[in-house]
Amino acid sequence: MDIQTLNYSIAFLTFTAFFISLLMFSKIRNFPGSLQWLLSILNISIGNFLLGLRDVIPDLLSIHLANLLLYFVPAFMIQSFRLLLGIPNKIKIEYWLSGIVFIGFVVTAEIGSTRERVIYYSLVNILMWGWGGVTFLFIKEIKAKLLISVNFFSTSILSLVNVISSWNMERNISLLHIHGFYGIYLLFMLGFIFAIFSSYVIIVNQKLMDMVESEKESLLYANQSKEKLFNIIAHDLKGPFSAILQGLGFAIEEKNLAEKNLILERISYQAKVLFQFLENILRWVKTQQNGVKYNKTEISLKELIEGEIQTCMGMANEKHIKVLISELNPDLEFYGDKVTSGTVIRNLLSNSIKFTPIHGSIQFFIQEIDEQVQIIIEDSGIGLSETQIESFNKRQLLNSTFGTQGEAGHGLGLAICREYVEGNGGTIQFEKSKKLGTKVIVSFPKQKN
Repeated sequence: MDIQTLNYSIAFLTFTAFFISLLMFSKIRNFPGSLQWLLSILNISIGNFLLGLRDVIPDLLSIHLANLLLYFVPAFMIQSFRLLLGIPNKIKIEYWLSGIVFIGFVVTAEIGSTRERVIYYSLVNILMWGWGGVTFLFIKEIKAKLLISVNFFSTSILSLVNVISSWNMERNISLLHIHGFYGIYLLFMLGFIFAIFSSYVIIVNQKLMDMVESEKESLLYANQSKEKLFNIIAHDLKGPFSAILQGLGFAIEEKNLAEKNLILERISYQAKVLFQFLENILRWVKTQQNGVKYNKTEISLKELIEGEIQTCMGMANEKHIKVLISELNPDLEFYGDKVTSGTVIRNLLSNSIKFTPIHGSIQFFIQEIDEQVQIIIEDSGIGLSETQIESFNKRQLLNSTFGTQGEAGHGLGLAICREYVEGNGGTIQFEKSKKLGTKVIVSFPKQKN
């Protein structure tokens, strides 16, 4: 088998791999690293096809263009596996190396001999494939580590042997020996292509299985959330409506004006609770449909908190609850969306009011930690249990409970708070208070990330 036949064989094998990959990715849109993978094997195919035609077409199109295409194969392939495995690559060093390779290619194409071009090409392979082997040597996935690193290091070692073989040859007989060894080199390249393609298919298959498993878990979570949402709606709508209807019946029959006004105040309170619940249902549905838009800007923390406290003071006064706040810096700002961040503060405060007994207290504390602003809300209420805190951290909807005055309490408000806080680039966590109630810590970024 001569050199050109080997080139055609590699071209045919890689084109077949390209076609199979294209069919595979046509059913999987936006698969990570798919474009780089297709470019790498297409470059191998076209490059070897052009090398096979070197006796038919000019050197500029065959040898020079083919080598240029082959020089960029390692960069595309390394980046493809990086994206496939989710390995961060901010510097993209393989692309910088490819740029240096291109400069060297131009120089050797103009002034170098065939022997020097072979040595340069082999040195490039040592550098690029060796870098790829080192890159994937430290990843956690054992199977991927072995499959990729062994293939890359093998190609790098093979290129090193090619350099040594070419370097020791006399210039007047170098072509014969280079071509003799080059045939063996191409045979090994056939094996490499088969091995690396098999490795890629194995890793892609594993990733697809992981994606399917993740989708199953997401669907299971969605179904559980939907069922719990329906239970919450059925449970929490019934209570306030019953209280309102019962109160209206008492108010109609009551002759004493003072007693009637007292009943109407209770009805008004239940109506506010019911309205807030309906608002939370609408907000929750919107978050699940990815319909929330965050118009982020610099927000005055003092204005936001004082405004939301004022909104909830009616509910607090009905239970004679004191809402205390530490001294606020009027210049302190954070970066976020005013509507959703205000909803978070309002929901958390109204939740504290529901579960804090009459004559209780709620305190706001503000802290600045690094690039974060922390809002701490601590109440003297009945608090969240360890089980409820654990469920919240697992992103589960909490079961319905009742406040100290029979107010309907539900997990939707807290779930919405988490969605909104994370949408603003912040975090939210609950802790057992050193006192009796609950301590919630909300963090927002001080500046745009």
